[in-house]
Amino acid sequence: MSVWDANPHIPPPFDKRSAPLLPAPPEADSGRGLFLVCHYAETWGGYPLGGDLFGQGGKLLWCEVGPSASTSRVRVAA
Repeated sequence: MSVWDANPHIPPPFDKRSAPLLPAPPEADSGRGLFLVCHYAETWGGYPLGGDLFGQGGKLLWCEVGPSASTSRVRVAA
């Protein structure tokens, strides 16, 4: 699965940094999407896009989900 948008910022952990992915606070209205993707995906990544895709730059985030994805490979900070 992949998604793209016009914002060039690639968020952790898709940027391959070693910082832990923090879950959203219970009272937050947003911020759970990437946490859930990384919890269930086997692997993931992000790529910056040049100005040639539909005439604008941005980023592409991707993940692969499979039968062994129940084991999380992302460090989660409590």
